Amino acid sequence: MLAALLLLGSRTVPAVAQQAVTHNPAEVQGGNYAIDPNHTQIVSLCRIWVFSNYSGRLNGVSGSFTLSVSDPTASKLSVSVPAASFSTTSEKLDDELRSAQWFDAEKFPKITFISTKVAMTGKDTATVTGDLTLHGVTKPVVLAARFVAPARTRSTRIHRRLRRDRHPQAQRFGVTTYVPLIGDEVD
Repeated sequence: MLAALLLLGSRTVPAVAQQAVTHNPAEVQGGNYAIDPNHTQIVSLCRIWVFSNYSGRLNGVSGSFTLSVSDPTASKLSVSVPAASFSTTSEKLDDELRSAQWFDAEKFPKITFISTKVAMTGKDTATVTGDLTLHGVTKPVVLAARFVAPARTRSTRIHRRLRRDRHPQAQRFGVTTYVPLIGDEVD
């Protein structure tokens, strides 16, 4: 179960000067940014028991974002988060999700995303293609990015189990516990 809804807050690496907040993509300063773990969230939303949505969150995000203003397609994103940091509103569920049944956080301690391609889809939107590694499995995923301020919001949908069904092109990560009672699709 992974979120790929990234609300990426970023702070500049010291080599890049701070800038005023802007809502105009043309005014954003390019450079190398460090992901700010205090303003970055990876949030998951998954259908549970067929009739309800349940959310969780991964904490302790780290990484970098290189923004090329002159050529946005040359921008790069790299994110890493501890698998054991997954939290919900239930401590018991959190412990189960960290276990070998789900994330197997002891065996696979990091979840990572490394971009391989950025494509502009509009004045303030883009797709960010990259490799997501979850549960020891690496698959390409595409994040939808939208300019909000000096940060961008990214989202995608993954399928947590490996079996191919009605979504033959979907990327799957081999986490099958309680399917279909808890949904295979995770935003």
